[in-house]
Amino acid sequence: MESMRERTGFLFLVFVLLSFAGSLNASIGLYKHIDLSSNPVNECRLSVGDLTGDGKIDFLFNDGRRVLKAFDWDGSLLWEKFNPNDPGVEEKYHNFKLAIYDIDLDCRNEVIAFLEIEGKNCLVVLDGKTGNIKAKTELPFAAPRDHEYWGNSNYYMQDHIAIANLRGKSIPQDILAIHASKQKVAAYKYTENGLELMWYWISDTDGYASGHYTFPYDIDNDSKDEVIAGVDVLDSDGTRLWRMDLGPFNPSHPEYGSDHVDALSCADIDPDTPGNEIAVASATGMWLYKYDGTLLWNHPSKLADPVNGVMDGEGVQEVLVGNFKPEIPGLEIVFYSEQMSGSQSVVMTDRFGNFLQWGDQSYGPRRVITYAMDWDGDRSRDEIYSRKGIFDSNFNRLSYSMNWSYCNTGDGTDMFPPVVCDVQGDQREEIIWYDSDEILIIYNKDPLNGNVLPSPWNYLKYKLKVANDNHACSIYFDWSAVGNNPDQTPPLKPVNLTGISSSENSLKLTWDPPDVSEDQMPEWYKVFRDGVPVGITDQTEFTDKNLTGSSSFTYKVYSVDYFGNISSQPAVFDFETLSPHTGPSGNVQSALSAKILIGDIEPGQQRILPVTLICSDTLSKVPDKVLITLSNGAVKEIQLTGVVPGTEFTGQFVIDNSIPQGKAYFSLPQGALISKSGLTGNTISEGYEINIDNTPPPSPPFVQIINE
Repeated sequence: MESMRERTGFLFLVFVLLSFAGSLNASIGLYKHIDLSSNPVNECRLSVGDLTGDGKIDFLFNDGRRVLKAFDWDGSLLWEKFNPNDPGVEEKYHNFKLAIYDIDLDCRNEVIAFLEIEGKNCLVVLDGKTGNIKAKTELPFAAPRDHEYWGNSNYYMQDHIAIANLRGKSIPQDILAIHASKQKVAAYKYTENGLELMWYWISDTDGYASGHYTFPYDIDNDSKDEVIAGVDVLDSDGTRLWRMDLGPFNPSHPEYGSDHVDALSCADIDPDTPGNEIAVASATGMWLYKYDGTLLWNHPSKLADPVNGVMDGEGVQEVLVGNFKPEIPGLEIVFYSEQMSGSQSVVMTDRFGNFLQWGDQSYGPRRVITYAMDWDGDRSRDEIYSRKGIFDSNFNRLSYSMNWSYCNTGDGTDMFPPVVCDVQGDQREEIIWYDSDEILIIYNKDPLNGNVLPSPWNYLKYKLKVANDNHACSIYFDWSAVGNNPDQTPPLKPVNLTGISSSENSLKLTWDPPDVSEDQMPEWYKVFRDGVPVGITDQTEFTDKNLTGSSSFTYKVYSVDYFGNISSQPAVFDFETLSPHTGPSGNVQSALSAKILIGDIEPGQQRILPVTLICSDTLSKVPDKVLITLSNGAVKEIQLTGVVPGTEFTGQFVIDNSIPQGKAYFSLPQGALISKSGLTGNTISEGYEINIDNTPPPSPPFVQIINE
């Protein structure tokens, strides 16, 4: 445990008092206490992730476009962004939310956020460690506080970010930039060229906004996320598939329009029904929809239960999905009434809508940011964390809690939520409390029961869950999918790793998958350069850029399986980058060099490219061959003939159907050039790069030297 600082903060004092609360807090311990008093974070909301690349949790606070502050694991300020012209938002629990995620697959997390740049409302991708802008684009919607544009009513609500998989990639690289007022959704894909707009959706619902949040989720199991934008369900290309009918927001005031989604959660709630289901909380009640828009069941906000009594709130405000009762098929749903007091203001249903458990939010789990979490690490039965404590599936309190975070909105009425995620790196989740000047990380002191399992951070879907935990109710996470087998066998390493360089600052690596059955194939490959991870890919190739010329590197490529297990051994390749004007062999430039000239190709089936090597000095020996590296990595030999002593030598290269189109590179073996004066070399100074357009016969292919 960290040593206690001299200035005891308010949160820390509350924790000390709670520690004397008796047996209900026996399992709670203080894992870490971080002092932020030198850089306070007033009225900010917390996101977590590894910003520095050291494998530890770091902290990022934001209050909209006004302030972004990043701190490392020990509380040192990494960077901050400040916009003095932005007044912030009016309702702080509807605050802006960002994502910490490796969007460019370079094995280092970025921060995806909103910033005002030169008066423009922008989506930005920031380097997690430095805060430097890696990519940016102007958004198609105005800032939420632009009242002149939006008006003063209902349009102050938040923007937020969600990471999505709209293209069906094995690792998602798409971003939803969401303006919750009137549900405006801009979908971007991240490529090597930066952010590219895919589509833009504007809700056409009447009256009130159609929902507070937008969720990406693959509801039909087609490997692409659909987008649930309030009451509208969009396909991955932004076209509307169907719309929820939640009834009028207020039957006495039809001018208010249709009801909106206060909260929702998606999961395979009923495994006997195809696809996934959408559980919805709204002013009009509790709803469960099938993936295709079929309403499976609903309950009104005001209802009488023949056994347990009455839920009599003004509306159903939140919903939480979890595997709270593994003995029952399917998942369970917890709905929270807007009325926080009253004996029946929280209810649990099964997949069919049958009531399993009733509770009182005054004493049981309380709405406004609740989590289904794995507090005990059993990966089977979820626990519930809420502002009143940690509860089991029967709403029995396992431990007391602070009243959220005490980082409040100024008037004390609404406070920001804590964060729940794995901090220790084991199989259990911890709770991160914070206020304006300190962070407390609370953990389960009880010994683990059963097997010791890997951290869920190894699992891609957990990284996505934490990155997207920016809604009123946390996203469902299937702990059983992570696996509870402590003896998971790692995948075998890739084979035949090699590299081709096209310039002094880049390298293309290629390899083959291990020789295993289909079900044992790696899911991804992780690439390291000199011990530092530089990329992850689902392909058997990777291009490393921005290298330094005339430098040596060692590359290691590991296999990674679905659970995040990494091969015990890597494939290894040692490489030296080119000097300027050196061919792809990577050999060192010398005083003795040559240039390549190519001739014309005659039409016909026998398509021969004449190649001439002209040396800078008279050679005493005919060079044995010229090597040509093709765009697919294959290397061919061109035999040379000529008279010595001499400076000009010729050969032929047959371009048959096996020769791929694209760039190719000439090079010479080490010591291929030997002059009469004793100099040696293998540098090709001109003509070493060509472009092959392999036109089918009888027309001749087109070959052009790129670097004369």
